[in-house]
Amino acid sequence: MDRLIYTALSGASQTLYEQQISANNLANVNTNGFRADMAMATNDKVKGGGFDTRYMAQEGASGVNDSTGVAEKTERPLDVAIQGSGYIAVQDKNGNEVYTRNGNIQQDDQGQLTIDGNLVLGDNGPIILPPNAIASFGSDGTLSVTPDDGDVTATMDIDRLKLVDIPVANLAKNPEGMLVTADG
Repeated sequence: MDRLIYTALSGASQTLYEQQISANNLANVNTNGFRADMAMATNDKVKGGGFDTRYMAQEGASGVNDSTGVAEKTERPLDVAIQGSGYIAVQDKNGNEVYTRNGNIQQDDQGQLTIDGNLVLGDNGPIILPPNAIASFGSDGTLSVTPDDGDVTATMDIDRLKLVDIPVANLAKNPEGMLVTADG
């Protein structure tokens, strides 16, 4: 009889874990670029003498929901939205390349483009805007700058957003909520 309690507790523990995942998903429903977590459970045989008649609930490989939300039009020239599949590559505080679909790009006081404090990567590394420039993104992710005097003849392309297309099965979330390749 006392062995049965372990089986019941493993199921209850898994249910609590799934409730935590659901609560986190609901709390972030309005967060730009948020990807919902998906909880998975498996059953494992309990090894021991006699027949394998007992199973314990175990946390399985979790996944990420890749469905997209509704894009909202803003009047900010640095905001971007990815149409279709793909992710924006950013560099986290540890120097690792991580991925997001959050297109709310900010410019810090050194001219670096950031998303949630992570450096936005272009084809040539982190993107840094020249001082006193008006920036805008093209539909292909090309970043163009115009001098602040408005002389459009002086407009030049300085970089292009690093966009990656990784199958969702190969992605996982890190503790900061950013997407990383499942192998690290």
